[in-house]
Amino acid sequence: MNNRGVSVPELLIVILIIAVLAGMFFIGYSGARKRIDIDNAANSIATTLMDLRLSSMTTDKLRGFMAGKGCGPGRDCYATFTFDDKNGNYKIEQGEQIDITYFNLPQSFKLEYTPPGTPFTIFFDKRGLPRDENGDFAQKTLKIVLTVGAKKMERTVEVSMRIAIKK
Repeated sequence: MNNRGVSVPELLIVILIIAVLAGMFFIGYSGARKRIDIDNAANSIATTLMDLRLSSMTTDKLRGFMAGKGCGPGRDCYATFTFDDKNGNYKIEQGEQIDITYFNLPQSFKLEYTPPGTPFTIFFDKRGLPRDENGDFAQKTLKIVLTVGAKKMERTVEVSMRIAIKK
């Protein structure tokens, strides 16, 4: 019977294998976590837009969505608003805006929309049609961007007759 135990090279090989497997798991987990975070942000915005559409169709007030840059130090945000279109012209005029609620995005997220530099504002009329701040029918795209080092992940929320998330 041979009871010589484990040699140092055998022990080092086992530790090396465990370290490589742990490293692979950590790299895969951190990438998956970032994908989950950006998917959650896009789903949250899309759900908010769908809720605003349904609320506009079922109440007397019109509901809308605005996206902004720099609502806090180094943070982008979006807001929901309610207004009462007293004269029925589908324009947001002075004195019609009633309620605004702001939501900050996590610090590593940025919002991009076209055309750049102009505010992203959209609201829904009584039939659920998206309109811009001038009351015209609107088709808009909002991009949520997460930058991690040199890697950039993004999700696009398209608003037209329907609200869709694109990867």
